[in-house]
Amino acid sequence: MRTHALLTFVFAATTLAACGGQGSADSLVGTWTRLRADTTEMRDRFTFSADGTMTFDENKPDARANEDHVTGPYTASDRVVVATMTSARDGGHQRITFSYYANDSLFSPNALHPTGDHDGIVGTWQGLTKMENVDDPSQPVVGSTLTGEFRADGSLRWSATPHDGSAVRTYDGTWTAESADTFRTAASGVTDSVIKLVDGQALVADNYVWQRD
Repeated sequence: MRTHALLTFVFAATTLAACGGQGSADSLVGTWTRLRADTTEMRDRFTFSADGTMTFDENKPDARANEDHVTGPYTASDRVVVATMTSARDGGHQRITFSYYANDSLFSPNALHPTGDHDGIVGTWQGLTKMENVDDPSQPVVGSTLTGEFRADGSLRWSATPHDGSAVRTYDGTWTAESADTFRTAASGVTDSVIKLVDGQALVADNYVWQRD
């Protein structure tokens, strides 16, 4: 099952089981849509139901065979979702784990959360994305834990720790403030990103945000 759209870690261009109650106890519950750049049509959509079911649907009018359509049960705990998804295309099963942030209007499945005290963006932030093949556990685990160290002098270090046990990769660079809650990052070997500090609690990529329907 291909789930590239669902699992992309957009903070860095790297080769990149929680427990708890159902999502009904969380602001995650609802339908979240990301629009195309011209805002005229849906790009993709997440739905988290109160009964603990998650659905992801991708919209590719010119390439319907390449769309992702997956659904299955999920749990949400400590700002991490764990979902066992079934592909509508081939019936394959994958376990997907990702950090997230959600409030009344915004959802991001690749959010970074502070690991300790922070002063605005200055501090250490971490998030994860992981995919495991349920049908064939011998397949490599895909994804990484991503850590961003934002320093007061404007320097930055990204560290990607792959879940397949391969070596940690680090990328040094800089960050600059574009506004009180919007920042631009640049690092050798990593795609430049614009990220936002949301509610003072999470970092999300500005192009990886879903709005509540």
